[in-house]
Amino acid sequence: MLKNNRYAITEENQILNKESLLLLYDETRREEINNLLANCGLRAKIRNVIVFRSLVFNSGKATLKSASEQQLKKIADALKIIKPTAIKINGHSDNQRWRGKTVEKSQQLNLMLSQQRADTVQKGLIKQGIHPRRVQAKGYGETIPLVPGNSETAWAKNRRVEIDVQ
Repeated sequence: MLKNNRYAITEENQILNKESLLLLYDETRREEINNLLANCGLRAKIRNVIVFRSLVFNSGKATLKSASEQQLKKIADALKIIKPTAIKINGHSDNQRWRGKTVEKSQQLNLMLSQQRADTVQKGLIKQGIHPRRVQAKGYGETIPLVPGNSETAWAKNRRVEIDVQ
């Protein structure tokens, strides 16, 4: 669970169930696990920010693929139980250049796309019954990569949506 932050990152086609989400988002449970980890001498720490690569978008689009709707519903179910005061949806893109566009224009388009993807997740959570005032969406474009580089692997890891529960 701790190897490569597996507790905090889902992969495409991997869906976390409600119990796993509650474990990650419930502050009391998170503290208990962090204490257990510290007592074992591990430096790993479970955070309340989860990277959902299981929320998959069509390339260059802000529409969720149909399989992602199931994960979004499970996220909403968990959030309804723990009732956080704030939910921040952080959208990120890779740094690939858009065909026929300058570097600057590509950066603008990636920023806009990351915002649209964050907005899509925000609307989906609201549609599932999460109160609109609790959910904020922000796109960061390519400014906060998880991994450096210009490879298919790096691009795939940097295209992500993070959900920060407070």
